[in-house]
This record gives sequence, structure tokens and C-alpha cells, in this order.
Amino acid sequence: MNKRVFSIIMIIFIFIMASVSPAYAANRLTTVAVTLPTFKVVLNNTNVDNRYSKYPLIVYKDITYFPMTYSDCRFLGLETKWKGNQEGLSIEASDITAAYSPYRTEVKNGSSYKATIPTFPIKINGKLIDNSKEKYPILIFRDITYFPITWQFAVDEFGWDYSFDSNKGLAINSHNIHLLQSELPNDRAKDMEVVAIADGFVYYAGTNGRIMQSEIRPSNNADSNNGIIAPPTSKVVYQLPFNSLSDGKSYVLPRLYAEDGKCYLTYYNGGATMGTEYLIRFDGDKATLINDTRNIQKTFGDKEFLWWAGHTPAPGNLYVKTVDTIDSADSTYPGYKKIGNPNYLYGWNWSINEIDGSQGGAGSRDCYLIGDYLYIMAFDKRAADDFFENGGIKPTTGLYRVNIETNETIRISDQEVTGFKVEGDYIYYHNGYVELFKYKISEEKEYPIKTKLERGNNFIENFEVLGGHIYFESGKDHGLYNSNYVPLGHGVQELKLTGSNKEYVACTLSGNNELPDRIIIYDNTGKEVFRSSDDSYALTVEGNKVYYFNKSTNTICIGDLSGALKGGEGQW
Repeated sequence: MNKRVFSIIMIIFIFIMASVSPAYAANRLTTVAVTLPTFKVVLNNTNVDNRYSKYPLIVYKDITYFPMTYSDCRFLGLETKWKGNQEGLSIEASDITAAYSPYRTEVKNGSSYKATIPTFPIKINGKLIDNSKEKYPILIFRDITYFPITWQFAVDEFGWDYSFDSNKGLAINSHNIHLLQSELPNDRAKDMEVVAIADGFVYYAGTNGRIMQSEIRPSNNADSNNGIIAPPTSKVVYQLPFNSLSDGKSYVLPRLYAEDGKCYLTYYNGGATMGTEYLIRFDGDKATLINDTRNIQKTFGDKEFLWWAGHTPAPGNLYVKTVDTIDSADSTYPGYKKIGNPNYLYGWNWSINEIDGSQGGAGSRDCYLIGDYLYIMAFDKRAADDFFENGGIKPTTGLYRVNIETNETIRISDQEVTGFKVEGDYIYYHNGYVELFKYKISEEKEYPIKTKLERGNNFIENFEVLGGHIYFESGKDHGLYNSNYVPLGHGVQELKLTGSNKEYVACTLSGNNELPDRIIIYDNTGKEVFRSSDDSYALTVEGNKVYYFNKSTNTICIGDLSGALKGGEGQW
């Protein structure tokens, strides 16, 4: 290489380094010394133990800093979103809530550490913060953003109640719903998500096929060890049988759910054809067998109906319980009599395949009694036989009105209905696509609900109606939508009516970056009354309390929907 070429290369290298070095120097993070607080810290009436926390509170320039972890932020009613180094971090005060979930480690923290001052953009309630000019800048410690708990931010921006003195230490209360927690005994089967909460008790699957019951003992963390009191005792309320098709070592798989303030247990035992589905209700610690058949039973006041939902269903399968033994059915269902049209298959979402002649479907629990009229899904089996023999119009599952006194059966909609609900003077239903309708009972007239989603391969997986407001799960993306087809949540896990008088719609979700909520509860006005980021199941509402099992903390969480805890003491 000659001298002239070498000189050119060195000039280029020097030019590149000159252009890079200033930028590198400008982005170099400033390091500052921080300490751990020596005073008591109470957040939402929760004692904070910094000794073994992976992300402890820290102190810089005599100001306490709070770790902006995902759960800690939502515990204090803050929602954060990281948008990369260019757009940075946004922080918004909201009504979101979450259970306190400390990041505990086995290593005890020291008394002093180093933190850095970040240079990425930061927005608080939509306002850009110049972190380089802040007297108490946002810090980075252990790869987590830390926020200064100053009056400016804590009170003015976030609306928290804030106090500090040398004796009581630092106390902060946010204005979201505070959650109490109750431990579960240690005998829960850890590999099964089988939990139900009803009437002040939690029921769960224990070890060795046992169904356990335990009291709910909420704690606000003010007078206990890191916020949770000792687990309550438990008792066995049911022993599951062995699976009849197993080797005698495997128990049947249970399912627990809460309805009308009671806990119910269901399980299936046996083969697909000859097996039996069991339904047990718990009244406290007393177990009562409700059903041990493949029939679906629905009760309205003093009237009880049933229909077969097992293998090879046949038409004329709708029965009503009667005290008239002369008018009762044959020996198949003693004490019951057949009602409706004998040519119809009731309580099924049934379909036929005109190409290969196959038929099939699934049983439906959708059924409502209004006066002498029973509204139920049905399929005309005689019309299906005629279709295969002679062609013509293909029969579909429809919504029918059955007069329980005269047996008159009338289809009230031409739609192929796959599910329906009744509220007030309206019946709400959907077809096999993503189209919703309502039928006014007093007018005997159908009204379409405007569709804003294309049919495509979309359909409604599940839906609920409360106060005329419709909430449904899309079968395509499993998102939660309202009747205006506005997306409300992502990854529906469960959607149901709950509450002592079914006055709430509750949904648990998996969430995503755009729709992060994992619990949403609406009241009968359509108002969102509860939001949480907690990953949960067994969600229920009794009175003004919401209960659920928190998968992260392995505790029962309890919140007060009446608003008594908003900004208050967080006590029971």
C-alpha cells in the first residue's frame, strides 16, 4: 500500500471518528449514587419490604423513587407504555388496578447503589418531560425506570394522597380500587386451574381427587407479614371417583363454577356413549347431587324443564316436570311429561350436510320461560328427512316459541340462530356469522342490529346482554366487542353475567399491547366499573365485591365496586 493511499484511508477514518464521537458523548448515561430508604414506606396501605425486593424503592437527593414495573404501576393506578428509544416511555394516570405483587429475591439488598439518568423521551399524562432539566430526574436502576415521588408528580399529575413524616415515614394512597388478598391453603393441586368462589368460601381441586373448601380471609397488608395473613384451614367437601376408563389411578377431571351465590361441581365419567355427566351443588360444606344424566335441566320458579343433550339425540326430547302421574311421561323420565312438537329436536344447535348426508350438533343451555311460552332453539328433524328424500329448502336450527299448555311450536325468526339471550321485552340473538338481531316480544317483530364487521370467516363465539348493551366474543380473533362493534379487549377467556342479581357483565382476557386489560367489568348502564391487569380466573361478583384467583400471586383478590375503597383505607 503506497503512502498516498494510506493517507487517504487515515483521513477518512479520522473524519468518521470525529462525526461519531460527539454523538456518543451526548448519549452517554450519567451515573448517580442512590440509597435504600431507612424509613417506613406504605403504599395503598401495603407495607413495602425493601430488604429482599429485586426492585426496591430508592432515594436520590432525599426524594423517594418508585419502580415502574408492570404490576407496581397498575397497583398505583398508572398505565405505562414503552415505544422504543425514539418515542420513549409514556405514563398515564387511570383507574386500572392490580394486586400488590412484590418481586422477592433470596439476596438481601445493600444500602447504596448506582443508578443512571436516561435520555429517552418521557411523557406524563401526554406532556413531554425534559429529564435533563429536572431537579429530580427519572432514573434507571436494575434496568427498570424509577420515578420520583415528588408533590408535582404524585399529587398534581397522579392525584395521589401523599404524606411523609420522620415517625410514620412515607404513605401514598392512589384513587383506583385497592385490592385485598387472601391466601389459599397449601393443599391445592398446583397443576389444575380449578377454583370457584361463592358465599364467602373458595372451592378448589386439592390433591388425591379431593374438592376442598376454605374461608376467604382478606388482608390489607397493614398488620401482617408483607401483606398476607397466614393461610386459613381447609376441609374436604367432595371426593372425586377414579376415571372408569383409566388404570384405577387417575381421577376424573373436575370443573368448578359459581352461579347465584352457590358453587357447582361438574365432571364426566365413562365413555363417549355410555358415560355420565354429574352436577353437584355445594351449600357451604354440604354436597347435593343435582343431575347424573346427560340431560340439561333448567328451572324457572316452580317449573322445571329438561332435554337430552347426550349422544344420538332424537326428536320429541323436551319435558316438563309434573305432579300429575297420570299425565307423566313413560318410564324414561318418571314425573315428567313431553311438551312441544314430537318432530322437533329441542335444545340443540343442529346442522346437516347436504353433500354427504351427515348430521350433528351440540346441546345448548339457552332457554327462557315467559308466561306460558318457552323460548328455546330447535330443529325440525322431519323436515330434514324430507330434504334428503325430496330436496327443497335446507332446514336450519331456529329460535322457537313453545306454548307449554297447548304444545304449539312456532319459529319466530327465519335466521339460523346459534345462541340467544332474553332481557326485558327483547330477545337478542345471532346467526352463524357475526350478525346480531333483537326480537321485541310484545310486538312479535324482529329488528336487525347494524353490522360493522364483514362476514368473511367471522362468527360470534359467545355473547351477553345487560341493560340493552351487547358484549360478544369474535370467533375470528377472540376479541371482545360491544354492540357498536368497537374492540374492548383481546383474547377472551370467559364472558358472563355475574353479581347477586346478574347486574354485571364480567370478562377475563389474555390482553395484548394495544388492549392490555385482563379483567373488565361493566354495570347495567354500560359503564366500566372495574379494570385490572391481573392474570386471573374464577372471576365472580357478590354484592359489591369482586373476587378472583390471581395466577401471579396465587391468592384470592377482593375489590370493592361501590367505590368505598377509591382513595380510602383499602380495608374490608
